[in-house]
Amino acid sequence: MLYVEVKVNSCPVKATINTGDEVCVMSSACAKRCGIFGLVDKRYAGIARGVGTCKVIGRIHGANFQIGNTTIVWKITIMDMAVGSDLGIGMDLMRRYGTYLDLGKNELRFPFATLKILPDEVVAK
Repeated sequence: MLYVEVKVNSCPVKATINTGDEVCVMSSACAKRCGIFGLVDKRYAGIARGVGTCKVIGRIHGANFQIGNTTIVWKITIMDMAVGSDLGIGMDLMRRYGTYLDLGKNELRFPFATLKILPDEVVAK
């Protein structure tokens, strides 16, 4: 897994770069920690199916993501994830901003910011 550090609602979050997710997903625990769980629109609740299944609690239509020094407003699907990362940066966000993953330089590049991929020892903490 590849991780970068972003902020959601000013809360630091280690996020996975997840090219397998169509959309950005966040655990309910992380949404609570970042103070945005109250924004969940439960009309989008359901079950996500893929490699496994997971309960979808709902969607937040506009969360503040800080990527580098730039803040964007983006939608996040909130899931009842028992394991895995707190936040997965999905293909919707990466396509919208034309991100570039440079594994040679260990960077995820947006037009407005470059994020260093975190070393394994930082992620393990």
